[in-house]
Amino acid sequence: MFEHPSGGRVYGQGGHHCFVVLGAYDGKPATVGNGSMFGFRFDTREEVDAFHARALVLGGSDEGVPGERAPNFYMSYFRDLGSARITLGFEERPLALSRCRLLRMTAIG
Repeated sequence: MFEHPSGGRVYGQGGHHCFVVLGAYDGKPATVGNGSMFGFRFDTREEVDAFHARALVLGGSDEGVPGERAPNFYMSYFRDLGSARITLGFEERPLALSRCRLLRMTAIG
């Protein structure tokens, strides 16, 4: 879809990002827990809130409470028990049934 200022690239289809490769946010070399992040896209804000809350109950650490991060993007962040950073997101505009969306539906349910 487009080049990212970190030197990475954002890939997607139908206006929705699906796979993103970026430089580490702090500019240091990428390692486990720094410069790597896994993400899930949800259909509602409530799903983001519920998943984030459950992750914390199960021992994850808060890295960013659910909230609007940019216009039309509602997101949260946490670290799992192995220190991997995980993002949860909801996009406010109507979702196109893109290939990325089909992969999510197949993988999760």
